[in-house]
Amino acid sequence: MHYGAEATVIYRFLDNFGLLSSLEYVYPVNLDTRKALPFSPPLSVVSELYYHNTDKKFRIGMQVNYTASQEIVAINESPTDGYTVFNISAQKSFNIGRNEIIALIAVRNLTDKYYLNHLSYYRRLNIPEQGRNLIFSVKIPFKTNSINNV
Repeated sequence: MHYGAEATVIYRFLDNFGLLSSLEYVYPVNLDTRKALPFSPPLSVVSELYYHNTDKKFRIGMQVNYTASQEIVAINESPTDGYTVFNISAQKSFNIGRNEIIALIAVRNLTDKYYLNHLSYYRRLNIPEQGRNLIFSVKIPFKTNSINNV
């Protein structure tokens, strides 16, 4: 049996600012043994404060990911400590012809936090998640003619 809930709240203020907060919780239990099922995700909360300018097609934000410790574990499964990770990102859209190009730069795990993800296979080997890392991506759409318009 799985019990759980998730909720998201978005609050916009001062025209271009917003606060997003999301919560997820799952409690799975084996009805025969009354024990937790393996790889049960812990409580997690993600909050982001962002600035979004639609006229200039620009967005910047700071995100906080909180994951609680997981003490409700299956047989032969170890508990996992909780952690908090900070991320920042900036995104800009450009029009080139009829295509919209989206460029993103982000820093994940800004404080270089050492943590183990309860759902990761590598947790059993004591291999942590990535430390501080930089992401740069460019999304370029490829438009093709549909079969009906050929």
